[in-house]
Amino acid sequence: MSHLGPETKAIIEAINALKPDKEKLNYQILTIDLGIARSAALDNDEIALPGWFDTLTVGVLTGAATLRINERTKDAIDLAWTKSITSPIKRLFLTNVAQPGATLIMALGGDASFSADPVRLGRKLFTYSVLDEDGALNIFETSQIKTVLPTFMFNQVVDPADLKEGILTKIKVRLNPTNAVTYTLRLWSAAINGAVTPYLQELACIYEMDFVGADDIAYTIVLNRPFSLLVPAQIWYSIEWSAAPGNTPGTISLQGDAVR
Repeated sequence: MSHLGPETKAIIEAINALKPDKEKLNYQILTIDLGIARSAALDNDEIALPGWFDTLTVGVLTGAATLRINERTKDAIDLAWTKSITSPIKRLFLTNVAQPGATLIMALGGDASFSADPVRLGRKLFTYSVLDEDGALNIFETSQIKTVLPTFMFNQVVDPADLKEGILTKIKVRLNPTNAVTYTLRLWSAAINGAVTPYLQELACIYEMDFVGADDIAYTIVLNRPFSLLVPAQIWYSIEWSAAPGNTPGTISLQGDAVR
């Protein structure tokens, strides 16, 4: 820069001083606990960065979160639908409700800009089930017609505990009422009172038996049914009995692919 005047040199040096040290900022991995609520209202939404980056890749998201880049006033980006972002990045603002056990992992790139995909995606399975070995829990005896509010939820085996969307592929059910009566099983993505909002309840119905279940018969129902839960990890069930079943041991289990 020997041919430049002192004022020009000073301007160039000032600009260079604003640039990040690329030796130190070629990439960074951020692991964020979504069990802590964040928002501008809580004044804890900014994720501190040591300098500028050029790309952002979402590696792991087991909950729900939105992101704003560089300014709080920008539109929120739903990270559930984001794979990577290419943009000058200096500041990050994260908004999420408290989701115990949920995690967000992001990769930020500078000179080492990259987009990471797992080599083996594999299958992420979900299993939800309830079991009453001797009928003492009284979780199967209540008869609920289709249009009432479901009041029973899968709350024993709940894996993963943050399931939001999935594909139901298998239902296993065996109920053994004291009285020899039949039943119809229904599964719900939300607890909705069909007497008040029947059409909304119809949308919430994941599955309805198209046959009558018999006393102490083990059924394995194979299907391919996508669903989206109103509240993560809350799948509801209701049983409509043809008559009072009496004490009813039994089990209901669900299996399938977790989408997110």
